[in-house]
Amino acid sequence: VKHEDLQIEGTTEPLNHGLKVMLHLLQGWKTGRIVCADSYFASVQAAVELAKKGFRFIGVVKTATKLFPKDFLSSVQLKTRGSCIGVQATTNTNEDGKMDLLAFVFCDRNRQYFISSCSNISHGLPIQRSRVQQVAAVETNEDPVTVDMTLDCPKAACLYYTTCGKIDQHNRCRQDSLDLEKK
Repeated sequence: VKHEDLQIEGTTEPLNHGLKVMLHLLQGWKTGRIVCADSYFASVQAAVELAKKGFRFIGVVKTATKLFPKDFLSSVQLKTRGSCIGVQATTNTNEDGKMDLLAFVFCDRNRQYFISSCSNISHGLPIQRSRVQQVAAVETNEDPVTVDMTLDCPKAACLYYTTCGKIDQHNRCRQDSLDLEKK
């Protein structure tokens, strides 16, 4: 699905907090790099503003959904784990520059929503997972077994996971395992 000339009021709208923090952290970095960010930083506004500064962007969108087609992507039927579908939009970064944005959903165990200004959803490297599953009927009282799974993964998600996997693991440890954060 392609939407032409998506209008974003980057100059009249205040920057969200995650974007302000990210811009502060990127001061002094060389442009042309790909910035991968977790949901604290990721938004359509972040992708556009970073493009204006010369950076490319991939991030997981959870709460900063303004201009992000989350309702549409949430309603799309995904056949299996490893399924993916995306929406492309073209926006202006400045007076003479246009930029393509890709919003997509990827289904691993749960749906993950991404915004990207630098990659695509063609097949990337597959993901290897080991999961404990109850294969036999519950009535048989057999123990669960470890099942190895291979999932197709889009290129943009592969790029994100190679950089942000450790951040997500740390967040899960801090929030769930150690119970240090209640929100």
